[in-house]
Amino acid sequence: MLPKNLLMSLKLDKISKSNIVVSIIGPSNSGKSTLLNKVLGEKVSIVSPKNNEELKIEEYKIVPLIITFSSVIDKKNSKTNFSLMQDSINVEYDVEWINPLSVRIFPKENWVPKSDYNINIPKQSIFPSYREFLKDSVFNIPLTTSEYSK
Repeated sequence: MLPKNLLMSLKLDKISKSNIVVSIIGPSNSGKSTLLNKVLGEKVSIVSPKNNEELKIEEYKIVPLIITFSSVIDKKNSKTNFSLMQDSINVEYDVEWINPLSVRIFPKENWVPKSDYNINIPKQSIFPSYREFLKDSVFNIPLTTSEYSK
């Protein structure tokens, strides 16, 4: 357990964070990531896709949507009980982990061109390997599909 005054003295403002490089060295499971999380005061978030991104789709091939997290995810303990909606209609999908940072989502039937979709990822479904939990209780990612490209 870190003393509170040490944590307070280690807090950095946002300007300082962007201009400083820090190395934390120690044996496995010694709390390096926990210390970094406490100092930065940040949790895991989704870094891609950004809200309202346009997904380029193809007519004869289902193009996957790739979701990338800001931290390594514990794939074994995480569930992929996301919801994929087109307007208010639930869309069936398959999920494939690419690596511990990214997951691919494939709708079972192809994306509809020029349509709005929403992906909801509940906090309880994704477990980071080195951090406490996701930043928000539910991530909602709105996106739009393009016309079919060839």
